[in-house]
Amino acid sequence: MPTTTRLEETNRPALRAHLLSLGSEDRHLRFGFAARDATIERYVADIDFKRDAVFGVRGVPGKGKTFDGIIHLALENNHAEIGLSVLKPSRGCGIGKALVARAATYARNHGIKVLFMQCLTANRAIMHIAHALGMKVVVDGTQSEANLVLPAGDAMSVLRELEEDQIALCDAVLGDSMLSRETQMAASARGYITKYQLNPAICGAIAVQTAQ
Repeated sequence: MPTTTRLEETNRPALRAHLLSLGSEDRHLRFGFAARDATIERYVADIDFKRDAVFGVRGVPGKGKTFDGIIHLALENNHAEIGLSVLKPSRGCGIGKALVARAATYARNHGIKVLFMQCLTANRAIMHIAHALGMKVVVDGTQSEANLVLPAGDAMSVLRELEEDQIALCDAVLGDSMLSRETQMAASARGYITKYQLNPAICGAIAVQTAQ
């Protein structure tokens, strides 16, 4: 199952980049309308990371701090609403289901009794996830609402959340290490080419042939 990471204030730019990368159709499915860039900017700016919870699934380790999927868990009293988006190339890999499950675990451990989400009936991916997780879905024309009554948190759910946090931390450290190593290798290669006045194009061709 994909590793989920809780986002913090420092991840706000990555969250913004993720949502802005959605096409018009995907923005319509995520927000219920084709949100403009300015609307998304305001939405991201208004998120309170201390009150709400935002989780993401990172892109390929070592390829930057991007997110392929993100879920926003907006908390209010004893219920919470979720908003989910997964980039098109990364769909069908269980990212959406993993994020909703992670949000549900967090919610029940923080005293939330009901988890719900509103979506377009045409959003088949979200509808499938809702049914797969046992959410009660009510369809009203083009709009649908899914809700899930959460059991109270217990020792097992708390341990599950702690375990997921630790796995996410290990993945983040590994990803940073891979990215740092690639950056160092690239810098060393540039320095070597400059020092010996080599042709970068020829060096690139040699590297490709060597890899083959």
